[in-house]
Amino acid sequence: MKYIKFINLFIIKINIILAQEIPQDFVEYKVNKFFNNAGQNWVRNTTIGSLRFQELEGYNQGSVFLKNDSLSNVVARVGLKSINHDLALYYYGRLIFHSNFFVYLYPRIVTDSEVFARYSGVERKISRYGFRSGETELSGFGYQNNWFLLQIGRGKEDWSAGNNISLGLSNHSPSYDYGLFGLDFGKFRYKYFHGFLESDSTSVNRYISGKGVEYSNNENLIISVSEITVYSGINRAIDVAYLNPISSHLEIELNNRSGQVGTAGGNAIWQIAIDSKINKKFRLSINFLIDELVLDKEQIDAGKVNGTALSTKLVWPKRFNDYFFNFYLAYINIGTHTFRHQEGSNNFVQRGFPLGSKLGSDVYDFFIGCEFYNNNNIFSSFEFGKKNTGERSIINNPYEPYENYNKTSFPSGINELQNYFKLNLEYWMSNSVSFSTDLSYLSSEKRQKDLSINFGVNIFLERVFNNNF
Repeated sequence: MKYIKFINLFIIKINIILAQEIPQDFVEYKVNKFFNNAGQNWVRNTTIGSLRFQELEGYNQGSVFLKNDSLSNVVARVGLKSINHDLALYYYGRLIFHSNFFVYLYPRIVTDSEVFARYSGVERKISRYGFRSGETELSGFGYQNNWFLLQIGRGKEDWSAGNNISLGLSNHSPSYDYGLFGLDFGKFRYKYFHGFLESDSTSVNRYISGKGVEYSNNENLIISVSEITVYSGINRAIDVAYLNPISSHLEIELNNRSGQVGTAGGNAIWQIAIDSKINKKFRLSINFLIDELVLDKEQIDAGKVNGTALSTKLVWPKRFNDYFFNFYLAYINIGTHTFRHQEGSNNFVQRGFPLGSKLGSDVYDFFIGCEFYNNNNIFSSFEFGKKNTGERSIINNPYEPYENYNKTSFPSGINELQNYFKLNLEYWMSNSVSFSTDLSYLSSEKRQKDLSINFGVNIFLERVFNNNF
């Protein structure tokens, strides 16, 4: 009883430190992702941004997880999540005042830094009650109304058409600090962000900048064009040239307008994303990315090839009474040299992990699957796939520059072909207690057969305040 009183007092004391973006572990995020994958609430769908709490308002499926509390002015949550024998203790909070201003925070401490998804905190040699590492995945403050967004904080951007087929930026990457600016004029949207990735042991500072323009007919079609740049240098400060929200990496670099003269100070990718609904039955998502485009005859004659990536996904949503299914098939192809640069510090990685697709590069992946939601308390999914990864994948050597951009076998060198199967089941016994099981199986020539099963429990206490600020 004393413990419960302490927790309640703790939550009340810190209720002014609260969140706007939705943590991916939360069921609110999963419900929204499910219906977004089915093509619902199309007006709020975007290819140049991450899922936010504002998007909750568009779903009226009657789910117990989308009650009015989810959009209250002040929400605070303390929880404990387990995966097998490892634990993560987390706090989540959100404060909205004067309708449009917000503050948010989502830190975690864990017993094992390699167990929990998207976690990149540094593990210490000492521990406190078994916990060895801590990290804030989301935090910050900002202002948002129907057409304007300004935010400063810590998090990650996911710019992609379709779910789980991101190429250049994805929500699987470690978090980074950045400022975000957005405009929404109904059919036309614009996003710009600029952030700091990390510094290494040689005093190389690494930054990221992105900008995108999007058109939506608000019915069945979204098209966007975006540019993402990673730039770096020894003791390099924030480059004012990249703070210009309508500048171009090529114009800056080729005209020596950046803080570092030459063409080795930064690396940019360009992406075209198309999201569409076909005959009100299917959702088709396509992303095409260019890292290096070969146009000169001299380069072609020298054997230089394009650095590109492609991802596409077709979803067929189906409803049987109160049971919802999303059947899908997808294909991802990322070139051997894509996401690498002549300077390894300009590679599209962060803390040793890809900024975009978790597949890395030098890979193709074909998979089919199905998601299930009973509109109440059960989520389930299964997926079959075939993946082939080359030896030059950016996952293997994240900060290594490319040797050359010449044509090679794809996937390159000694590659690994895997056949895999994934199964997930999540059951919410109540609004604050859930149980989950993850099963994965893969077979390859290198690993033979590998079967893993994980069991998880998530328990939290939450306080909701509906005061008007």
